[in-house]
Amino acid sequence: MRLVGIACVCTVVLLAGCSWLSRSGSPADNETERSAEAMVISKEIDTESSFVVFSGQVGDESYQGKFQKIEGIVSFPEESLGTDLDGGAMEIRVPVESLQTQHDVLTARLLGAEFFDASRHPLIIFRSTKIVQLPDGVYELVGTLLMKGEQKELQMQARLKGDVITLHTIVGREIFPSENPDVPPIIPAEARIVLKK
Repeated sequence: MRLVGIACVCTVVLLAGCSWLSRSGSPADNETERSAEAMVISKEIDTESSFVVFSGQVGDESYQGKFQKIEGIVSFPEESLGTDLDGGAMEIRVPVESLQTQHDVLTARLLGAEFFDASRHPLIIFRSTKIVQLPDGVYELVGTLLMKGEQKELQMQARLKGDVITLHTIVGREIFPSENPDVPPIIPAEARIVLKK
């Protein structure tokens, strides 16, 4: 009887141990999950302080357009302590309705279906797929740009100084296809992104 009792106690202990392991996972698994959660430092973009500017031309008149708001998140590798974009990630959302130019009539035209079509496509979205550091403190960003329902690959160059990121790119016809003669074949664009502290 004593042997049967000992066997029953051992069985209960083993079953309890298996139940605990199935709920909590192995120590190695738990450590992996904690490491994955701590891989990045994410900072929110200060929407009201960030903007995109670009140059265009209508007929013989040049103009500068400005999207006055940028939303999104910038993620840094944990080991960089938020000071190095290399290996990080970026998602930028630009509300199209925030566009302004020097002339109200021109602004309304650019927001219309002929150009940005803001009522049907209220956001321009860029998501990075790769960020690598180049010489002289420059970063190269490769990602996808979603604009007017079309998703295209876009490359940009960036600089990081404190909590401010400046982005430079050129948008060509392969990104913004148009048969409108008022759309220039090359549109230089620059963004100033301020990160919340």
